[in-house]
Amino acid sequence: PRGGGLQLEVETIVENANAPVDLAFAPDGRVFYTEKATGQIRIIENRSLVDDPFATLVVNHHSERGLLGITLHPGFATNHLLYVFYSRSTTDEITSGEDEIAEHRIVRFDASQNVGTGGEEILVTLPGEGPGNHNGGSIRFGPDGKLYVSLGDLANSSNSQNLDSLSGKILRYNDDGTIPDDNPFGEDSAVFASGIRNTFGIAFDSEGRLFGNENGPGNHDEVNLLLAERNYGWPEVQGFADESDEQAFASVNASYHEPLVDKTDGSVGSAGLDVIADSTYGGQFAGHVVYGEYRNQRIMRLVVGDDSNRKELEVFYAGLPSTPNGLRFAPDGILWVATANSIIRLVPTFE
Repeated sequence: PRGGGLQLEVETIVENANAPVDLAFAPDGRVFYTEKATGQIRIIENRSLVDDPFATLVVNHHSERGLLGITLHPGFATNHLLYVFYSRSTTDEITSGEDEIAEHRIVRFDASQNVGTGGEEILVTLPGEGPGNHNGGSIRFGPDGKLYVSLGDLANSSNSQNLDSLSGKILRYNDDGTIPDDNPFGEDSAVFASGIRNTFGIAFDSEGRLFGNENGPGNHDEVNLLLAERNYGWPEVQGFADESDEQAFASVNASYHEPLVDKTDGSVGSAGLDVIADSTYGGQFAGHVVYGEYRNQRIMRLVVGDDSNRKELEVFYAGLPSTPNGLRFAPDGILWVATANSIIRLVPTFE
């Protein structure tokens, strides 16, 4: 319970789920979600899990790899296009070996039916080498109709400051996987922002601002306001630039941008992020950013002012039934959370 007589009650939609990661809500009422290790895209219809998967992708699920982000085209009601980010196995089978990854892929499907027709259409291939962690994998469409993608540094921090590398970046694509002519680093670069370590949740608010979480190296987990051409510091800056060497980096890099949140109480494993769009949880919360803390099994709420500065950070809900992987607000304003082993809703009641 948090503020103004608001109480949040857990309603379990899917029990014994197999490591669900991300969710997408179709205008026809269907809910799509990804399963990390099985490579399955699943559908919830009328609050019940459809027996057969929508599609099964040949994933490599070593460490943090697997079937990760999912989102729908803004024109889904007419074109039925569903997009996912996944780690492609080197074989025609699902694998778990560190070296059994071919690449990361962004693909799309025709989701007019409950079974993917026509198979995956490959739009983008991305690097996937490394020990298996720091993949990012969150994908969302912006109000400009472009597809925004978080790709982690693949556990190689030198990637993040290298504009010739796509790793450690926020990327921006047209809906067909081509690079927009107006990208900040030119029509040949998909890079939108740099200096990223491992952003595992991005979302836009009603004003078109893009927010993303960031997993720090044992400390300094962040929330960032993600802007075109900006540099978010990794690995030269961790959290706020409050050390002398960090301040030196910031002073000579005009593109450097400070985070809104710098968690200094240990690594919390920020996972999933979205924005409260309406007054479902009370008008005072509309426009606030929420994100999961994996290790603390809770959801945080961040107030961001009109001047894009942090105003407040509080616990929104504590005591999730398991660790959160992702979260998303449904069209009716209710927050759904993909935990390690379930899909739940946080239903508000008011005293």
